Amino acid sequence: MSLTPKKSEDHLKFADLYILSRGIKDARIQLDIAIELGDVTLTRYDLEARICRLENNIEQAIFSADKVIELDPISHIAWAIKQELGKQYDECISKLTKNYKNNIANTYENQHNLFTLAKAYEKTEQYKLAFEYFTKANQLQLEQQKLNNVEYNQKTVIAEHSDYKKIVTQAQLKTLNQPQNIFIVGMPRSGTTLMDRLMSQHSEIQSCGENEALAFSLDTKIKQQSNVNNINWQEFFSKNTAYFKKYYQEEAGLKAKTIVDKMPHNFRYVGAMISIFEDVKIIQMRRSPEDLALSIYSHPFALHHNYAAKLESIAHTIYYANKLMDYWANLYPDNVIDVSYEQLARTPSTTSAEIYEFCNLQWHDDYLNFHQKAVSSFTFSELQVRKPINTSKINFSNHYHDEFKIFRETYQRLIQDNC
Repeated sequence: MSLTPKKSEDHLKFADLYILSRGIKDARIQLDIAIELGDVTLTRYDLEARICRLENNIEQAIFSADKVIELDPISHIAWAIKQELGKQYDECISKLTKNYKNNIANTYENQHNLFTLAKAYEKTEQYKLAFEYFTKANQLQLEQQKLNNVEYNQKTVIAEHSDYKKIVTQAQLKTLNQPQNIFIVGMPRSGTTLMDRLMSQHSEIQSCGENEALAFSLDTKIKQQSNVNNINWQEFFSKNTAYFKKYYQEEAGLKAKTIVDKMPHNFRYVGAMISIFEDVKIIQMRRSPEDLALSIYSHPFALHHNYAAKLESIAHTIYYANKLMDYWANLYPDNVIDVSYEQLARTPSTTSAEIYEFCNLQWHDDYLNFHQKAVSSFTFSELQVRKPINTSKINFSNHYHDEFKIFRETYQRLIQDNC
């Protein structure tokens, strides 16, 4: 680029790449160069809306979203900003409902706009209409799962969890050391982002966010070894721990005294994590099943979260996730702590202090002011963690009591069948 004339489109491409790599400051630098070059394209305003959203620059994010919609009336990013940040619920309802009343093309934009429309109805307390559009959005996701042959399979999940439970090694001795690694795990939407923000307030702790390195390095090797009869996992990890640790540290790219990782589905690998990392602490987030199910059902997920688009599959997934986390908590009490989202919301100071003590860390009440710090979050929870801890979402599923009958029946049946 230094050898050629400046082109705004080149800087916009780099801004987009920096967003993907979570380098928001660098993305902003590239965007500003494009703006100085007079760029007024859809790409410019789209990137500006996204960057301002991550910077918590609400006014400019809304302005850019409006510019995007002028050029692209179905931009899901723009409509989400108008609904979430602008709280322009009536406009979202009036304009998006016209688009999505009848037959709906199964596109990425339409799926996300249906979720946005449903959220606008929810914010205006029109819960039956909200559920109608959540269901339409999830129906499109189910169609995509079928087309891509990645539909949810209960037997597969049960078999995988059985394999994960076999990965048992001798528990680490309890020490009084500050852990080098803290893993926050649990189902998505269970409070992992909130817990990550609380833990990251400590001056010697840095978060690597939702780091996929552990799953990438472990999953294939574990599946290969699961086909071996009577495998000695203690011996396996004694031979491979150096590789796993080195790979993980390189991917995390942090040199803090303690690294926090909030990849939710790492609850599958607790046995492996305890074998690989010294003085590791694992925080398992738990949440009321019905509230958790609603939060999952009301958000768009990537296809590999194939449970998320159907209430029966969500019930099955939550049930077996809880069973697996129960197993780890009972097996490794010195390394694993269960944290109730509801308890954390109701008694944030007391509960947080207990978690810090479990991790051999000193708690300070001013850590609860995390919401006052402008930190970019790349998850659905980015707006929630910019507010003080509150109880507003506890029992929120009561608004959908009738619509969630099938979830309750499925979940209760699983409990009864496995007593």
